[in-house]
Amino acid sequence: MIQTTGKWYVIRVAGNKEKSMSDKIRSELSINKLHNSVHNIIVPVEKKFIMKNGKKVARETILYPGYVLIETDRISEVKNVLKGFSGVAGFIGDRAGNPAPLTQGEVDRMIGKIEELEEIEESGEIPFIIGEMVKILDGPFNGFSGEIDEIDAKGKLKVGVMIFGRKTPVELSATQLSKI
Repeated sequence: MIQTTGKWYVIRVAGNKEKSMSDKIRSELSINKLHNSVHNIIVPVEKKFIMKNGKKVARETILYPGYVLIETDRISEVKNVLKGFSGVAGFIGDRAGNPAPLTQGEVDRMIGKIEELEEIEESGEIPFIIGEMVKILDGPFNGFSGEIDEIDAKGKLKVGVMIFGRKTPVELSATQLSKI
């Protein structure tokens, strides 16, 4: 569980560079002796499992592309250090350019989403429900869409796919599906 002690802010960074920018920000703050004032720097990610060449492969997708979350109680010093920093576009804030902290509701929602994804990953829970529409990502029905009809105890899902105008049940694993 992520402990919060300061206020959370959002930094706009270069796209597809969120993780490397968070590392650079950590290092820059450490050089400027502000590492004790920054409690957390997070790039929220979701781990998805896909089938590639018949093998289960984990892939991380960034939940908020172009943004890094930072928790600090000394925002003015952090802002000054990051001003003009290559790859950092600035903080999300008011019209005057002052960083605006996230509300507690926003923090709870974002941190809650991160923790929920971690719990699902650890438990191996199937992230689908009966009646949900899904897209098939792997196998002979790759590209087809269908509705989940059944989930068995072993984690296999039966998906009803329309083939030649008839609903045909197809048995798949959760890694072969994505939500629509």
